[in-house]
Amino acid sequence: MARSDVFSLLLLLLLAAAAADAGTVKSFKEEKRNVGDQIWSLSLDASTSKSSDMAALHENLDVLHYSSDSVTIFVRKTRLSITKEFLEGRHLAYNVVEKDVALHLQSLQAAEDAVAISRAAESCKEGQCPRPYKQDYMTFEQMEWFLRDLESQYPDNVKLSTEGKSREGRNIYLVRVFQSSASAARSSGSVSSRGQPRPAVFIDGGIHAREWIAPATVLNMLMKQTENCAANTDCDYEYYFMPMMNPDGYEYTWTNDRFWRKNRSPPPLKNDCFGTDLNRNWNPQWGNIGSSSNTCKEIYRGTTPFSEPETTSAKNVMTRIANNPELDLLVYLSYHSFGQLVLYPWGYTSDLAPTKADLEKGGNVYNNALKGVHNVPYVVQQAAELYPASGASDDFAYSLPIKYVYTVELRNTRSFLLPRNEIALTFEENYAGYMALLKHATSQSN
Repeated sequence: MARSDVFSLLLLLLLAAAAADAGTVKSFKEEKRNVGDQIWSLSLDASTSKSSDMAALHENLDVLHYSSDSVTIFVRKTRLSITKEFLEGRHLAYNVVEKDVALHLQSLQAAEDAVAISRAAESCKEGQCPRPYKQDYMTFEQMEWFLRDLESQYPDNVKLSTEGKSREGRNIYLVRVFQSSASAARSSGSVSSRGQPRPAVFIDGGIHAREWIAPATVLNMLMKQTENCAANTDCDYEYYFMPMMNPDGYEYTWTNDRFWRKNRSPPPLKNDCFGTDLNRNWNPQWGNIGSSSNTCKEIYRGTTPFSEPETTSAKNVMTRIANNPELDLLVYLSYHSFGQLVLYPWGYTSDLAPTKADLEKGGNVYNNALKGVHNVPYVVQQAAELYPASGASDDFAYSLPIKYVYTVELRNTRSFLLPRNEIALTFEENYAGYMALLKHATSQSN
């Protein structure tokens, strides 16, 4: 064992001991996920920052984050040698940031437990899960308990439905939130008092399994919106929430691999490469730049558009809402992490969207309201400026058409492993952005 690893292990044990003394954990728990996996940082020059080169990096590497001069990648222990050869072949310098991700996960957990505020006030049991967590991440089972309890608590404002099953048979849930006064048309939406279609918004989270802050944020947004509608305040839309689009992958991040991205569809070929990237499985422009036909790649697009039950379920719901003459589907929000970005179409091409000015203005409205809460800046830009990717949900939403379409990359700018004490902060700032955007969208449609 290297001296640095010895030091890390000693630090880990000290933190765990401190946490145990403080009464926040009962015992040291060995991390069994991601043993031997690594995180590397690559140095870029101006020529490598071109979109075509970035597309090649995404095709061959698991890119966690990148800036103008560096890229952070996740490297599984089984791909250490082949990744090194790939980088050397492109003359890309790199350094190892984390030599063992399992040890890194243990260190983070122990450090959080050593300084964490008490989470005793938060409780979620079957039949007794009144609120989503704000100080911790929920398992998928806990999410199910909460959604069922939410409908029971607010029967006049919430309708929970199962819109499909995942590859492994888990429920794909949709939650509709509405004004209680609209009871006469709850099954299909309602027409506003002015005789015009009622505005609607669709919000999803958890497309990528490892992005835990996304469903955590969406669940808290759902709770707050429900409370508002129950109080008959700030409830001018029909609200559709799909808080967990990838339950199989999410469950897998809890049990096997914290950095798992895709769903858990079995490989169509005779190999051991499971999963499809659910954000490369949509039309239009499925199968083009920024996606892969190789089942072993992180951006594997699937065998056909909507080959996955998870994306099919979401597509069917969005299309149904968009085709409902009593509703005007104005806004689509898809929550991801990380990077602190507000992205708008197109993502598959650098060509400007026909309503680029409206999209940019709406994004700025969202961002300005968000920044006003905790003074955390996000960046508003076209999705393809980050990197080109075809087959994503936001391009599908824009083509329906939906006027205001955004993929929001949540906190932070460093890692998917967002500390638990930032869950509430992330929700609070994004709820402010969400509310401002909805008001802006209706003001521009009148």
